[in-house]
Amino acid sequence: MICPKKTQRKKKLEHLIHQEIAQVLHHVVCTEQSESSRMTVMKVCASEDLRKVNVFLHTNSSEKFNALRQKSGKIRFILANRINMRKIPEINLLPWIDEQIV
Repeated sequence: MICPKKTQRKKKLEHLIHQEIAQVLHHVVCTEQSESSRMTVMKVCASEDLRKVNVFLHTNSSEKFNALRQKSGKIRFILANRINMRKIPEINLLPWIDEQIV
């Protein structure tokens, strides 16, 4: 799923999820991991039906990224408590690949 056409509702949802996941990651990374393993939310892309969300993260440690990726269910649960929606989208954490490097 690449970022499809954006509607106003999708833009709002992506922006909200971007903000909330950034805050959740800040707390998870700061409490469970060292300060040297920072993660940045680079982009959020929602599917057309808003059931799935790709979250692109930039990090300097692939081990930390893989550990966080295994906690995507926990992140979704935390989002469910923070966002007022009927169904929280399925979160898919992906590594951000710089176009300049590739």
